[in-house]
Amino acid sequence: MLRRIVRYPESMLRSRISTVGVKREAVLVVVLGALGSIGIGYFSWQMFATHTEPPSYLEFTLIGESLGPLLMLLGFWIWYALCAHFLAKLYNGSRPFIRAFRASAWALVPVGIWHLLRSIVVIALFLSVEFPEDPDGIEAEAQIQTVMELGLDSPVYVVTLLLGLVFTVWSWHLLAVGIAEAKEVSLDDAKKVAVVPAGTVALYIVWLALQWQGIL
Repeated sequence: MLRRIVRYPESMLRSRISTVGVKREAVLVVVLGALGSIGIGYFSWQMFATHTEPPSYLEFTLIGESLGPLLMLLGFWIWYALCAHFLAKLYNGSRPFIRAFRASAWALVPVGIWHLLRSIVVIALFLSVEFPEDPDGIEAEAQIQTVMELGLDSPVYVVTLLLGLVFTVWSWHLLAVGIAEAKEVSLDDAKKVAVVPAGTVALYIVWLALQWQGIL
């Protein structure tokens, strides 16, 4: 069963490359991004519900925080596809951009799974947190940061962030397969191309972990 689950994104990637349209891929990426918004959405709802005198724009700032993972994944989808299309040209990849666009969506499935895991951890950590009615800070951003640190200042959250590197390696493998299929280049060359976009995701995850450790 586990093997079938692991292989499912790759099999779908291969079967979808030559099809018409990207509606299924668009829905996929939105769902994967939404998985990451669940945890922050829970935090945002709890914080706003317990706030007695919310500062200006707190509601809109919390909505922005909740949509962050979704917008980030949409950005990664575009970044994956652009890198796959243009860098593959260095290895004589000449097939249409839309093929790389479809393949890139399925290559992000591991990142979406990590998003879900992160949301579960965020909710679990904040279940035991008593949200203050009047957090420290005058601006909305400062108050959000104050309350976030109450729950996310935990080694468990940092480990969860770093665990994302494992899922990024899986994403790199899927993207390499997708580039090889979509752009008709060798798998070895596709792996070199996939390092750039997947490496960007890995750097982003490391940056998040360092930020929550107070190093950045």
